[in-house]
Amino acid sequence: MKIKPILYLIIIGVIASNCATTIPARDTVDPSFVFKITGDGLNENITPTFDFDNKALYLRRGAMYNVILTVTDRGGLQNASWELPGSHILRLLDRNGWFVANSGDPYRDKYEFTGFRDTPVNGATLTVRRMEAIGGPPSGEIVNYKFVFSGTDFHGNTIDKTLIIRITNEASRIGSRD
Repeated sequence: MKIKPILYLIIIGVIASNCATTIPARDTVDPSFVFKITGDGLNENITPTFDFDNKALYLRRGAMYNVILTVTDRGGLQNASWELPGSHILRLLDRNGWFVANSGDPYRDKYEFTGFRDTPVNGATLTVRRMEAIGGPPSGEIVNYKFVFSGTDFHGNTIDKTLIIRITNEASRIGSRD
C-alpha cells in the first residue's frame, strides 16, 4: 500500500518536530533534510547527499504530487525554509506546517519554520498533500526552476541546497541536467 510509507514519514516528522532538545554548548554538525516526493510514478527521497550538480527533478505538467519536507538538527533547529516557484508554476494545495514567508521575489514562494532558543526542537516538517505542476513553457522549451532547501541551527551551522526542477510533458523522474 502506498499510504503506509507516507504515513510513517508523517509520524516521524511530527515526532521530530515536537521533540524538545537541549542546545549543546558546542555544535559543528550542519542540519539535514529529507524531501520526500511521490505521485505520477515518482517515489523519491532527496537528501543532502543527492547529486545536485548533475541531476534534476522532472515533473509532468498537470500531475499531482505528495510532498513531505523534514529538516532536522540534533542540537536544535533555529530556522528552516523551502523556496520554490510561485503558484503560476507549482500550486501547493492542502499544505500543513510552517509559515508563508516573503521570498523577496514576486514570482517565488517561501515557506519557513522558526525555532526558539527557550523551547528548542530538533526538527520541523512541512506536508503538502497535493502539489500540482502547472507551468513551464507550452512550447516545450526546458526551463530550470529551483527548489531551495535551507536550515540553520543555534550555532550558525547551515545547510543550503538547490534542486533544479523541470516541468515537461514527459514522465516524472530524476534525470540528468544535460
